[in-house]
This record gives sequence, structure tokens and C-alpha cells, in this order.
Amino acid sequence: MSIDRDRGASRRRRAQWGGALLAAIAIVMTPPLGIGSYVLGVAAAGYPLDGTGVAPLAVAVVGGAVGLALVVGSALIVSALVARPRPRPVTTAGAVSLIAGTALLTALPLAPSVVLGLMGFPYLVAIALMGFGASACASAWMRSGETAPGPRVESDRERPATLAATLAVATLIPLSLLATGLVEAFVWGPEAQTDGLTAAEVWAALSAGDAAAARAGIIGWAVISALLSLLPALVAVLARRIPDAAPADRRRAIRVAGLFAGGMVATLHWVGTFSLGMSIADTLPPYTGSLSGPAAVIVGLGSFLLASAVFAALLGRPAARAHTSPVREVTPTR
Repeated sequence: MSIDRDRGASRRRRAQWGGALLAAIAIVMTPPLGIGSYVLGVAAAGYPLDGTGVAPLAVAVVGGAVGLALVVGSALIVSALVARPRPRPVTTAGAVSLIAGTALLTALPLAPSVVLGLMGFPYLVAIALMGFGASACASAWMRSGETAPGPRVESDRERPATLAATLAVATLIPLSLLATGLVEAFVWGPEAQTDGLTAAEVWAALSAGDAAAARAGIIGWAVISALLSLLPALVAVLARRIPDAAPADRRRAIRVAGLFAGGMVATLHWVGTFSLGMSIADTLPPYTGSLSGPAAVIVGLGSFLLASAVFAALLGRPAARAHTSPVREVTPTR
């Protein structure tokens, strides 16, 4: 029985790693959230990379990382499926659907424009295949009991200082991106999108309506980002209300919330600055359309943090809990 339990744990870990890798690909390659779809799409369209703010090195790194993750993730899922004593048809269909959907999503930025012009239908197909595959695999593995942790003794203790430090770091991630994004939106971004003008000159050249719309977009993004920064604290409060939650589980939930919040703050940054970019393009030709260095970092961090949140959520081992049973007093008999 011990050997069977060890094999089940090994299959579970392989499936978790494979699912995390494919989920990370979905985040990176789903437009407009993923940096990968933009980078590879620019390269596939034949645009001059330097002129769009995308370096050839970025194309090589993103393309190589996505391709490697697809191969390794698919191999891990297939390995976990084959290692099962009696693979269920639902599990097999789910694994095939998950891998096929991820592969389609990865290939779409490289597809001809006529394919991508079908009202986003190919992307909907890819996401539907991934959704069905993930649901089928998860339900099958849960029914098999292989996702349940074995009985262990809880050794982790509730340390308020450790929990507070985890919460502080998780909150600092989105707040630091918010602060950096505001400076980029008001100063670095306008300067990068014009030919040698300062940020003050750019804002002065915009009409009152364009400037108001640009500020409204940035402020709206800032408000949403500030609310997202509260997510780790909200998760910490809710986690403390779960009586049987282990301290390690609480800290992991807070870390996932911080990574997710930071990823969303960074990913939505372009939404806040979109109106400003349109106004600059209409008012101050020649419009370069370039990203500032900090903006490129923010965009890349968005996908990275969201993918990290997926890894932290899927690969975290459930913390063991102490299992105690009431002790019945035995009265000695004479």
C-alpha cells in the first residue's frame, strides 16, 4: 500500500507540474493579457522589431520558453496518464483536449491574418478545449482520490510575525507596480512616444479634452490597482475564518493573492495609458509608438506574476494537519 501511495503521489505531482506549465502558457499567449501573443505576433507579421519596441532577443526568449513549456508540460501530463493503472476515457479525452487547446493557443499568433480575423473564433476554440480538458482531468483525478494528501503530522505553527511579513510582501508587489506605473504613465511614457519632447511639453500640447480623457484613464487604472492591492489583506482575513486551515495554507493563499494582484496591476497598465497614447498620436506627429523601458518591464512582469500565481496555487502541497482521536480511559479490572 505504501508503494501504491508513493506512485499515486508521483503521478499527482507530474500532473500538477504539467497543468501548471500549460496554464502558464495560456496566460502568456492569451491576447491582450499575455506578452507572448504580442511579441510573437509582431515577429510573425514581419514588422521591424526595433521599431515596435520588441527586441529580437525577446522574441527568442519568449518563443523558446513557451515552446519548451508546451513540450515539457504535455510530456508530464501524458506520463501521468500512462502511469495510471486503468486510465479512464474521460481522463484521456481531457488530457488530449487540454494539450490540443494549449498547442492551438500557442500557434495562433503565428497564423495568417485571415485566420485571426474570424471574430476571435480560433481563440474561443482554444480556450474551450483547454477549459474542457482542465475540468475533465481535475474531476477525474479528484474522483480517483489521488489528489488527497496522505496523513501527516502538522509541525507548522502559527507565527504572527511570519504571517505579517508574508502579507506585507504580498501587498508591496501590487503597490510598487502601481507607483512605478503612475510615473511611467505621466512622465516616461509620453517622452518615449514623442520625438524628443519632455513630459511637460507633451501634456501642454494636448487639448483640454484629450488631457482630461488621458488623466481619467490613468486614474481609473490607479483606482482599480489600489483595490487589487487590498486583495492579499482580504484573503488573510478570510483565511483566518477557516478553522481547520493550517498556517502554511494561509500564507500560501496570501502569496497567491499578492502575485495575482501584482500581475493584474501590471497587465492592465496599458488600458490606463491607452487614451493618452491615442491623444499623442493624434496631436503630436510623428508618433513613434514606442514603449518606454519601464513600460516594457511592467508588461513582461504582468504575465510573469500571473503565471507565478498559477504555479504557487497548483504546486503548493496541502499542509498536513494533526489528526488526534479522543483517548478513552480504561479502568483496570481486578
